[in-house]
Amino acid sequence: MKILLPQSGNTIGERVAFVFQADDNIAEMTMSSANPSVHLHVAMDETELMPMADQLIQLGDGRYLYVFDLPAKPGRHIIRLYWADPQHHTISETVQTLNVVVKESK
Repeated sequence: MKILLPQSGNTIGERVAFVFQADDNIAEMTMSSANPSVHLHVAMDETELMPMADQLIQLGDGRYLYVFDLPAKPGRHIIRLYWADPQHHTISETVQTLNVVVKESK
C-alpha cells in the first residue's frame, strides 16, 4: 500500500482528496465487508477514519480515491494510512505516513 496524494509537505484544506494504491481487493478489506480480516484506517492526530467500500472510488490500476473532511486545526500534521486487524490494532509494517500543512479556512 502506498499514498500517492497528497504528497508529503503539501498544503491541504479541510476537505482532502486522498489517493492511495493497494494491490489488495479493497472491497473485502473495509468495515463494510461481511467478515474483514483486516481493514483500512486513515488517521491524523487523534482522529481515525475507517472508510467503507462505497466511500472509496476505484481509479484503476489498484488506485483508490477517498475524499473526507478533516477536523484539524491549521498547521503541521501527520496523516497515516494503514491496515488494522479486527480488534483495530495497527499492523505496524503497513503504516504509511506523510507530513502535511492544513491551511486556515476562510
